[in-house]
Amino acid sequence: MRLVPTTDLKDDIKVALDVYTYEGNLLLKKGSFITEAIIEKLLLFNLNYIYIIDEFCFDKNADWNPHIETYKLIKNHILIEQIGMDLTHSKHGLIDLAYIYDLREDLLELLIQNQEEYKIVYTPIIFSPHCRITKNIYIAMNSVLLGLKLKLPKEELEFIFMGSLLKDVALHSTNVVKCRRMHPYLGYKFLQHDYDLDDKVLEIVLQHHERLDGSGYPFKLKSESISKLSKIVSLIEILYDIRASQNILYGRYSKKQFEYLLQYDKEILDVFLTNVELYSKDMMIRLSSGDTGVVIENNYDDVFRPVIKIIKEKQFSKGTVIELIKCPKLKITSILYFPED
Repeated sequence: MRLVPTTDLKDDIKVALDVYTYEGNLLLKKGSFITEAIIEKLLLFNLNYIYIIDEFCFDKNADWNPHIETYKLIKNHILIEQIGMDLTHSKHGLIDLAYIYDLREDLLELLIQNQEEYKIVYTPIIFSPHCRITKNIYIAMNSVLLGLKLKLPKEELEFIFMGSLLKDVALHSTNVVKCRRMHPYLGYKFLQHDYDLDDKVLEIVLQHHERLDGSGYPFKLKSESISKLSKIVSLIEILYDIRASQNILYGRYSKKQFEYLLQYDKEILDVFLTNVELYSKDMMIRLSSGDTGVVIENNYDDVFRPVIKIIKEKQFSKGTVIELIKCPKLKITSILYFPED
C-alpha cells in the first residue's frame, strides 16, 4: 500500500485501509474506490493523506505503521491540550492522567509482542488540526520501539512514552508565544509542580531539544549531561523533522553525513540505523536515470540505499530490480505518488 496526499488522489483508486475521522469515526471503508465527492469529503474532515493500493503496490504483507495505531491514542490530545491551558491559566493538577496510562499499557503490550518484526518508520501528519499532538504520538511510539531495540527495561519504556507525549505541553499555553525556546523548561516546571511524574519523565520534557554538541536549547547541554532516554526521544524527533523535509529521500544526506549531523552516541545510533525504514515499501520514486520505480525492500547495511523495482522504463527495463547500494552513481531524485505521463 502507498500513502498518498488527499490532494493528489485520482478517481477509481482503491482505498487500502479503513479511514477514520480525528474523533475515531469510520469515514471510508477499506476497498472503497475514490471519487471526486470522496476527495471533497476527506478534505472537509482535514485528512491530509490516505493509504491506497494499485498495480504498483507489491508489498502483500504491510508492516506495522504508527498511523494504524494512532486512532487508539489520538483522543489523548484533549487531555494534553487541557494541561497546556491549565498552565496558561495557572490552574494546578486538574487533569487525571489515568486514561493516558491505560493507552501506554496497550501500546507497550503491542510493541513488546511485535518488537522483532516492527521497524522505526516515519509517517506524515494525517490530520490538519492538532498536528503537534499527532506528531508526538508518532514520536512516542517510535521512541518506545527504539528503546525496545536497545533492550531497555519496561519501566524506562514507560518513561519514554510519557515524556514523548508531554514534552511539548507548554506549547499549548499562550504563555510561551514570545519564548518558544523556553517551552521545555516551562513544561518541566509546570509538570514537576502539579503532576506526580517520575523524574526521568520530567528530564525528557526538559532535555528533548538539547543536542550532543551543545547546540540545543534551553541550556545548551552536551552529551554527558543529557540523559539516555532524552537522547532516544530527541533522535526520533530529529528523524521526523529531517524526513518531513524530504532531504533524506532526495539523497541530500549520505549515511556518513547523517551520522555527523546527529553526532549521537554510537550505541543508540547503530541500533537506530539498523532498525529504521527511511523508505516505506511501495513508495514510488524517480531515479537520476529518469526511470520510475517502487521500493520493494530496505537495505539495513545502508538504509539510504533501498532496493527498487522499475515500473516505468527510461534506461532500465520495466521489472528490473536494482539494489542501489551496488549502484553508487544512481540517486533518488524525487518522490512520486503516481507514474507521470
